[in-house]
Amino acid sequence: MSQIKLKHSGGNSVIIAAPDSNPASDRTLKLPSDGDGTILTTNSSVGKILQVVQSYSTAIFSTTSNSMTEYAAINTTITPSSSSNKILIVVSLSVGASDTAGQGFQLYDGSTHISAATNTNVSNNSAMTVQIDSQYDTKQPAFQYLYSPNKTSATTIKVYAEADSGRTLYINRYGYGAFRGGGSSMTLMEVAA
Repeated sequence: MSQIKLKHSGGNSVIIAAPDSNPASDRTLKLPSDGDGTILTTNSSVGKILQVVQSYSTAIFSTTSNSMTEYAAINTTITPSSSSNKILIVVSLSVGASDTAGQGFQLYDGSTHISAATNTNVSNNSAMTVQIDSQYDTKQPAFQYLYSPNKTSATTIKVYAEADSGRTLYINRYGYGAFRGGGSSMTLMEVAA
C-alpha cells in the first residue's frame, strides 16, 4: 500500500495512506489554491451532539393573558461544556383554545428573552404562532432554534405563551373540555462548535 509520511520536528509522523482496497476509479484529494484550511477527521468533535436533555409534560396549562406568560412545565436546563458550543432547541406543543384564535410563543434563557429567535416584523412578536380554528381544534406545532448561549453555566430554556384577545389558550387539551389533548416537550442538544 502506497503512503506519504510527513515527519514532525518533534519526532512523530503523519501518514497519508492509500485506501485498504482498490478504489473503483482514481480519487483526487485537491487542496485549495486561495486559502488555508484544516482537514476534519472522524476524531473531530465539531458538529457532534455532546448531550441531550428533554422535558415532557401532559399537565394542563391555560392563560387568558395577551402578554407573554411562562409555561413552566417543560422548562429544561442544560450546562454547555464550552462557551463556543451551541444549543439546538426543539419544542413541540399540544395547543387548543376556547374559540377561533391565533396564539403566540417566545423562547427565553432564564428571564432573558431570546430576541434573535423572534419575528419582529409583525406587531405581535413571536418565535412561533399557531391558528386554532375552533374550541374543538388542537394543533401540535413544533419549532427549532440553534442558540448560542456563550457560557458554560447552567442554562434554563423556557417557553412563554400569549392568548389571543378575549380567548383562553390551552396547552395539552383542546378548548371544549379536558377530555382530549396531548403532550408537550422541549429537547435541548449541545452541538460542538
